[in-house]
Amino acid sequence: MNTGNSFGFVLLGAVMTLCPWLLPQGFPPTGFDGTSTRALWLEVMGAVQIGLGAGWLLQVWLSRLADNLATFSMPTMDRSSLPERMEPASA
Repeated sequence: MNTGNSFGFVLLGAVMTLCPWLLPQGFPPTGFDGTSTRALWLEVMGAVQIGLGAGWLLQVWLSRLADNLATFSMPTMDRSSLPERMEPASA
């Protein structure tokens, strides 16, 4: 998986999760308590897709952060750019 795929997973999961809410006529209540198995499946699988994509993006972000922290070095000051030491004035 790469970053583009993970964004696709997140987008597909969001669409799958929102379908039952945006198009309720496509998911008739077939359960004895008025629920739809199709809607439940899409919501659960949409959440799984979002989790997979977001998990990959988080892993990539954290690995880049760890690499940046591991290779960080404090900047050093170049002493040649400093002015000469000032001597006190003699009276």
